[in-house]
Amino acid sequence: MNLTVTQTLPESTWRRFVDEHPQGNVFHTPEMFQVFARTAGHQPTLWAALNPQEEPLALLLPVRVTLFGGPLRRLTSRAVAYGSVLCAPGPQGPAALDELLRAYKQAVRGQVLFTELRNLSDLSDLQKAMIGQEFAYEEHLNYLIDLDRPVEEIMQDIGSRTRKNIRRGLRQGEVVITEETISEDKEPLLILEPEPKRREA
Repeated sequence: MNLTVTQTLPESTWRRFVDEHPQGNVFHTPEMFQVFARTAGHQPTLWAALNPQEEPLALLLPVRVTLFGGPLRRLTSRAVAYGSVLCAPGPQGPAALDELLRAYKQAVRGQVLFTELRNLSDLSDLQKAMIGQEFAYEEHLNYLIDLDRPVEEIMQDIGSRTRKNIRRGLRQGEVVITEETISEDKEPLLILEPEPKRREA
């Protein structure tokens, strides 16, 4: 497949690709790119694989995050693609992604410690291309808490500092704990939320 990998893209083409893609999110937009560009220690970059008609087939927007400048820059820089990647549907998308990731890796070698792709949607159909370019897949970390027990027992599983803040909020009437049932076939849920502020008359 005849592809061109570029680091520039007309904003109208960029925006249309994101808007029309079912997995496009705010982190793929030109507006978020500008937000990162104005944030200290953050340097956004754009990478796109284009077909001969100069239409995007794959898009990557890694943000280089640096903790220290000067001689420590390379040792304290990582790249994060907050919205992960976007690919055109069909077999051309993963093939374009493979080419895009290969070019990206060659260009940033030695400049960042690692690149993290934060998937916000199911990208299982792209895993082959990512793994082929030495990206390791890790499941999202989820915390499952057994709520079928007394509130005090649940509270003991919360860190002491957080537990202290919750208790203070309860005493001051700033936090309320309620038991909610979503439907008849669902288990009750404990909801911890701020108490609405009352306006003075």
